Amino acid sequence: ARTCAGVAVATPDSWEEGIPGGLSGVSQLIDISGCQFVHSPLVTATLNGKSTGNPTVSCPAVYTVSHTENTFEVKVVGEASLLDVELAGCTVHWVAQGFVCSL
Repeated sequence: ARTCAGVAVATPDSWEEGIPGGLSGVSQLIDISGCQFVHSPLVTATLNGKSTGNPTVSCPAVYTVSHTENTFEVKVVGEASLLDVELAGCTVHWVAQGFVCSL
């Protein structure tokens, strides 16, 4: 088994509004292909942002969906908008645990 971790740095194009399948919300697709998993790993993710001095601007809670061995998607919980996560400079900090050889 392997544990792999990383940070997806916030860029103007890293977050998307609207999710494939018609669901509303804000999401980001994270590439974990460098971890070389052979099956979908267990992924934990959280957000961290910059201090803005404004208590109403912060990174929202997230959950992960659509796991494959090469990618996972982070979805924002609640009504946060694309502008909210961009203003807060939200970066995704993640840890993935999975297998790198087939049994």
